[in-house]
Amino acid sequence: MRAAIYIRVSTFTQVDEGESLAAQESRCLAEITRHGWKHFKTYRDEGISAYDRTAHRTGFSEMLHAARAKRFEVLIVSSLSRFARRVVETLQT
Repeated sequence: MRAAIYIRVSTFTQVDEGESLAAQESRCLAEITRHGWKHFKTYRDEGISAYDRTAHRTGFSEMLHAARAKRFEVLIVSSLSRFARRVVETLQT
């Protein structure tokens, strides 16, 4: 199974508090390995708030395009807050 990763930081404070892109990706890669999946690609957005609409997040938009094209079967995020801040937006996406 092909698994994609989406990672995002919105502030430098998050980086200092252990939520760096590298830390998020490391946790997600461990999850992929644990399940025996194949890492397809990591999509990333740096310094962009989840309150911004998805169109303003380049990595997020690329990930959605790849998902719609069925380039991967599973999306891994280190936390749902990295995906979207609003439950409604998460469910709609």
